[in-house]
Formats: sequence, C-alpha cells, structure tokens
Amino acid sequence: MEKITSKIIFDLHDDVAKKFKLINSYINKNVVQSIVEKMDLIFDNRSFYNDIYEKAVVLFEGIIRLHPFIDGNKRTALLTLMIFLKINKINFNAFPSDVRFTIITAQSLANKEDEINTLIKNIARWIHSHSEYYNNRLSNIKILRMQEQIMLNIIKISHNRRCPQLLDRVMELWMVEDIYPDSNFNFNFNDYLSDIQQKIKELK
Repeated sequence: MEKITSKIIFDLHDDVAKKFKLINSYINKNVVQSIVEKMDLIFDNRSFYNDIYEKAVVLFEGIIRLHPFIDGNKRTALLTLMIFLKINKINFNAFPSDVRFTIITAQSLANKEDEINTLIKNIARWIHSHSEYYNNRLSNIKILRMQEQIMLNIIKISHNRRCPQLLDRVMELWMVEDIYPDSNFNFNFNDYLSDIQQKIKELK
C-alpha cells in the first residue's frame, strides 16, 4: 500500500490555495503529521486501520475536522483523499454533491463516541460508493451510471415542472453557493452530465 506524506498534503494545499486564491498558511503544522501517523497506528502489534478505505476515512475526516490550515481545509481534504486513492490504484468518481458532503462533515458537532462512529460510518459509506480500482472497468461504469441517472432524474423533474432553472438551483446547492456565494466553482449541470457520459464511453 502506497502512503500519503505530510509533504504531499502541504503541496496539495498549496495547489488549492493558488487555484482558489486562499490564504496559504497553516494553523498547526504538527496536526497534519499526526493525521498521517494515525493512518498507520499500531495497537497490540497490529495495524489499527488495516483497510485502505479505513485509512482514507482517517485522512479525510482528520483534515476537515482538525482544521490544520487557515483556509481551504475542506477542498484540501477532498483533493488529498482522491490522490491517496489514486496512488493506490483506486479511482474516486467525483460528483458535484461531494462538495456539500464535505461541508456537512465539517459542520458536524459529533463529539460523543456514538456520534463520531456514525460520522465515520457515513464517510466510509460515501467513499465506498464513489470508489473502485482502476482495473475494475465495469464497477467504475456502474458508479458513473448511478451518477448519470441521478442527473437524468433531476432533468426529468425539471421538464415535468416546466422549471428549467431547477437545474441551476440544484447545482448551486451541490456546490454550496448558499454558504459560499463567492466560491466561483462555475459548474454547469448539463456540462457535468456530458462529462459523466463521456467518461462512460471511454470506459466501454
């Protein structure tokens, strides 16, 4: 299993900060290293997190909830998750609503053990639902087909209600423009659907 390093995380945050014009600095540099070390935690002479997806949860949740950077923690967490899976030959099929999921995770007030366990399970379920090894072509197509169907269903509802602006509204909610109106993500619903359909064609 290929490991992520604190240097990689800092480099990815640099990329995020440049792209979105954020403050490129950290609150506590040691927090990033502690997240990396937690992924390889040993208990009773055995790895506490054996599965790569368990390690991915530790990585994603840690960056978001421990907030090591002044700005861009959620975007860095999502990008780092994707890179960690990629170097281990796992494809994370990103979807616009993932942005909102990172916000929900960051806003979680889970502190009690049962609340934290529920949060961890939700993150693990989310990662699993998006991910598959690159060489498993059919499973990746299946994930993309599910994403495509979600978008086609929304288009159908939009047509039935004669409300074309519904597509823009859904994309705005997914991209959290209600929370970050100046985020400048600029994703178009139909363009994103076309992108998913193109990926499916390339995998066939």
